Amino acid sequence: MIINEVVLVSALNQKRLSGIIVSLLFQEWPLTVKGIQNKTKNKFSKQVSLQAVYKETKKLEKESIVLKSDKHYKLNLVWLKKIKEFSQNAIIKYKEKETNLVGLP
Repeated sequence: MIINEVVLVSALNQKRLSGIIVSLLFQEWPLTVKGIQNKTKNKFSKQVSLQAVYKETKKLEKESIVLKSDKHYKLNLVWLKKIKEFSQNAIIKYKEKETNLVGLP
């Protein structure tokens, strides 16, 4: 399973609403749209409308980053496993490259 790097970076960018939502759901779940809106205001000092949160959670759901169950959202475990795999592969590649660079001027 390969994760789309653009989706990963976008979802983890806390300057964007999608990143804020993902960050909140890393810490606490499940949350409703209203709960996400309130926590965005309290933890990130960012005013967002319910409509904006609803629209962004729908987008994240379409990208299989979050799952919805009875008006509550949580992170998709399959997506989290893809992040883990992506990170592990990146670490391996970096270690291999560093090994190949040893002794170079």
